[in-house]
Amino acid sequence: MAKANVSYEHKDGKIFRNGEAVADLPEGGVLWCHPKCAKYRVAINNWLKTQDKPKPKAPDIPPAPDPEPPAVNPRKQPKPKVRPPVEKNWRDIREEYPGEIDPAAGDKTPAFITWLRENYPEEARKRYANRKVFDSPTTE
Repeated sequence: MAKANVSYEHKDGKIFRNGEAVADLPEGGVLWCHPKCAKYRVAINNWLKTQDKPKPKAPDIPPAPDPEPPAVNPRKQPKPKVRPPVEKNWRDIREEYPGEIDPAAGDKTPAFITWLRENYPEEARKRYANRKVFDSPTTE
């Protein structure tokens, strides 16, 4: 079966098939086929798909400004990391003691406790709080 030589054309909002107006297609509108030519609707749609349609030009829109960063809730802000002051450990403090520590009494040597209260009062309070080391009180 030989294929018929058919040509379509679009002019002034009308579609012509072999020179005869078969449909209306206004610019940007909807295809409307004439009642006697409704049988050509599929062929017209296929022909329209193959046509090079001019692409609409993008409107000139300035770029959007950068959005401001959202406000941060002060309660949810991360706290800065603060390192506690370096404290001397107990072994370093005992090595600083200029005198002799009695091996029998250990850190309960009266001279050591007096020296500790004078030089490291906080450490003395922590170490000997509510303990009866010898007759004199340990808190100042």
